[in-house]
Amino acid sequence: MSRRKYPVDPTTASASEYLPSSSTIMSDSLAKMQHAGNPGSNIPSSTVATHTYNHALHTTADQWHSEIRGQIPSNGKSMLPPSEDHAQLVTDKPSMDATHSDSLKQNFQSLNSNSQIQGTIPAPVDQSHKAGVSVTSKRRYYPVQDTASSASRKFDADVAARPVMNQQYFQSSPSKSSVSPLNQTFPSTGNVLPSSHSQPSQEMIQQQFGSMTLQPQSQHLVNPVNLSQEKNLFDSTVVPKAELPEIFRGVDYDPSIFRCTVNAIPHSSGLLSKCKVPLGLYIHPYKDIQNLTVVSSSVITRCRVCRTYLNPFVTLLSNHQWKCNLCFRVNDLPNEFIYNNNASINKRPELRNCTVEFIAPSEYMVRPPQPAVYLFMFDVSFTATSTGYLEAACRILKEELDNLPGDSRTMIGIIAFDSSIHFFNLKSSLPQPQMLIISEINDVFLPSPDDLLVNLQESKELVISLLDQLPNLFDSSRNVHSATGAAMQAGYKLLIPTGGRITVFQISLPNFGPGALKMREDPNQRAATAKEIPQLVPATDFYKKLALDCCGHQICIDLFSNIDGKTDIYTSDLACVSKYSAGCIYYYCNYHRTNSAISMKFETELRRYLNRNLGLEAVMRIRCTRGLSIHTFYGNFFVRSTDLLALPNINPDTSFGMQVSIEESLSDLKLACFQAALLYTNTKGERRIRVHTLAIPVVASPDQIYGSLDYRLIVNMLSKMAVDRTLAASIGDAREALLNAIVDTTKAFKAHVRSSQKSEVVLPSSLKLLPLLVLGLLKHTAFRLGTSTPLDARTFALHQFNTLPMETILLTIYPSLYALHDVDKSEGLRTVSGAVPNLPQLPLSWEKIYKNGIYLLDAGTIMFIWIGRSVDPRLIHELFDKDNFSSLPDTYMVSLPDLNNPLSNLIRRFLASLRLSRPISAPLYIIREDSRFRKEFSQNFINDRTEATMSYFEFIVHIQKQLA
Repeated sequence: MSRRKYPVDPTTASASEYLPSSSTIMSDSLAKMQHAGNPGSNIPSSTVATHTYNHALHTTADQWHSEIRGQIPSNGKSMLPPSEDHAQLVTDKPSMDATHSDSLKQNFQSLNSNSQIQGTIPAPVDQSHKAGVSVTSKRRYYPVQDTASSASRKFDADVAARPVMNQQYFQSSPSKSSVSPLNQTFPSTGNVLPSSHSQPSQEMIQQQFGSMTLQPQSQHLVNPVNLSQEKNLFDSTVVPKAELPEIFRGVDYDPSIFRCTVNAIPHSSGLLSKCKVPLGLYIHPYKDIQNLTVVSSSVITRCRVCRTYLNPFVTLLSNHQWKCNLCFRVNDLPNEFIYNNNASINKRPELRNCTVEFIAPSEYMVRPPQPAVYLFMFDVSFTATSTGYLEAACRILKEELDNLPGDSRTMIGIIAFDSSIHFFNLKSSLPQPQMLIISEINDVFLPSPDDLLVNLQESKELVISLLDQLPNLFDSSRNVHSATGAAMQAGYKLLIPTGGRITVFQISLPNFGPGALKMREDPNQRAATAKEIPQLVPATDFYKKLALDCCGHQICIDLFSNIDGKTDIYTSDLACVSKYSAGCIYYYCNYHRTNSAISMKFETELRRYLNRNLGLEAVMRIRCTRGLSIHTFYGNFFVRSTDLLALPNINPDTSFGMQVSIEESLSDLKLACFQAALLYTNTKGERRIRVHTLAIPVVASPDQIYGSLDYRLIVNMLSKMAVDRTLAASIGDAREALLNAIVDTTKAFKAHVRSSQKSEVVLPSSLKLLPLLVLGLLKHTAFRLGTSTPLDARTFALHQFNTLPMETILLTIYPSLYALHDVDKSEGLRTVSGAVPNLPQLPLSWEKIYKNGIYLLDAGTIMFIWIGRSVDPRLIHELFDKDNFSSLPDTYMVSLPDLNNPLSNLIRRFLASLRLSRPISAPLYIIREDSRFRKEFSQNFINDRTEATMSYFEFIVHIQKQLA
């Protein structure tokens, strides 16, 4: 690992970042002491002696100690003055895995990845230090070795001077790992060991790891499947889960929060390259969790070297010491951990849960906690006010004022803009709001800085009065200009002292003042087969620079784009301001007060946006096992350093992705571990740290890797890589790379199983849905070709791939189709609200649609109920309160009537269960078979041919040609 070429922040850098980068071979004498300290180990001393440590020193242990003492404060407090500026941008990127630079990585290598801008900015300091080395080990108890030699005791005394290996566990040869279906969950019985085995012996642990083999229930995931002949793609489709030894089964783990594309890590980069599968992580760090474990302690236990948080996979050497599962440093347990028996220590929540949240002490702050600050900015140009959005937005905001997250310190401000900036003085001593207009927008200033941002509780009546008056103030305006850039600059200046969230409602093209944009695309001139769309690249860097300035002062900018459908506003430019300030984007095409479906979607999403939990001034760091490195991040953030993401705001609807490379051999390890730490301030003023830990077995067999593949997360990762490729090169390159990903994986698997069918598409059972989902990507709004895709819709779709949770993204790629007329034949699932039908998912083909049926199509962001012309009139009456098919409206309905009958109740509960906890609202369109909206319904049928795009059968034939 090369040394940093930029200033190191001593509060966030690990000890290894101050050390020489070249590796050092352990001396024979040290190796002998290490071997002597482990009498039970059967590893030859020569093997230990030749092990290479990436972060070993050329100096002696004493010199190493003195150097570290001079750099890292012993009390864990920050040495960074709050006023120190760290805004210098850095262009260095972490090194890539040289042996894995073949087809998959070449296909998706970003030429100018926006997600890789690195630098340092002033922000609350995360006490999480980069893990220079990290290896996972589950929590175990080891008896004290009274027979240890004097040399081993000397080595134990010096163990703090160097990262050491866990001799009893990590030096054994790799063994097979079992995998199980992902939809299983860990037992919730805790991780308390029986009192008679509170300290399992080394033989017991080795015996449990030696039994980790590919279980029969998952063996079928490796079986070759010829997709040219396979018809039942949805039968027995199981996603595996990392199978860990029995002693760790009590660990509480939620795969929807933190997971990996493979549930068995290859032991070398060569094996990963041979299998041709992407290695990446997915994390949903601030997800709403019902029973989140919160730890309130005066001391947060962390490794003194790599700063890893105590987690279920550490090794408890005694009731006084623990060994880090990332760097193997032996650490002392705090006094509050020391009890009379190990069983009490074992009950600690951080040792039983993979996700915990700590209440952070004062040393995790560089300033008082930030209050919740909300600034709302409304586009009041003629185009904007004519849609009717302003009245709806003001009404919803007024109704939700009491539900805004915050406390007594919560502040609020309101700004309107057209060709001028309209500020509003909301000082509590005023009888009514005052409007202050600034027409000089090229150098915008704040007319009354102290009165534009006010305490919500003190000025609540004035805020409500303004929201009532605002729609009427600009109702007669004919100003067609929109000075969006100047308004954002004003908001930035207003929030510099406090930080906060800016919510921008943008309706028309920003065409005036700083950041003005021009029309760059004529919809009538779109080429049906064009593979390059230059308008996807921002025309100006104004918004990107503004976002970086905002991020440096803990300001986040969220964007609501309510488009009339006639013109684009070039979200590709405006998206930058949300991307680099950790904001979010909402998009509503064809918005108008008369469009009931889109208006309902806007209202539902705006209410959730205003009510959801919010984390302020956040940073997130991800550590991983020694030999692994994270080299690419996906999402909305700013990269402060190679592994630290700056997030002025974090919300529960945002996820992140990252690629992982194998830089060193992992053959001496049994487990690989990843840990993500999110440091943030909640809206009540508490500084908190949410820690997620993931452990995955390390294997040496391709069969184990192919049997552990998570096809859903692989598709999610491929989509993020394709987005980067689209923005760096072109859509044509991204589409070609997606196809090559299937071809390369197929070739690799056929070589492994020695398939003689050279032109057949043969994949492991775990990946049999991969071509179908990739075809869904090629037909997706983000990557499809043709003239029917507006530029803003494509840009928004690309943005969603990097931010939305995986479950929602998969629905947009391959929607779910259900036969509602069979609802009474399915087994119900018991919920709090009653029984919910468990309907099977149907292939997206018209072959499965019958005229006497009623079908529900869930595409994540939109839902359809399709009614065949030969449906039984009794069903129509029970569900829609209509006499027959002809009495249904020939346009569409947007909701199911609330009818008091068993069938209606069952269907409405089923719809509610699908929408539950979804970050975006999916409007419902109820259409007849002969409706003019049939095209919108049909274009979701991935298996069939649509708009110059191949059907699934044609796609498989196309892959066969590539293989031949």
